[in-house]
Amino acid sequence: MKRILVVDDDPLVSMFIRLTLEREGFETVSADGARPVYWCWIPATT
Repeated sequence: MKRILVVDDDPLVSMFIRLTLEREGFETVSADGARPVYWCWIPATT
């Protein structure tokens, strides 16, 4: 399964994007800014 990192500072936009992608069969990880992205990305790339 392909994993997509969703980043947006608006929680509603992020939720809409995540739900849309998950409905299409993608696994999603979300973050609400640049610093949290770093911590989401580390486990996804190891």
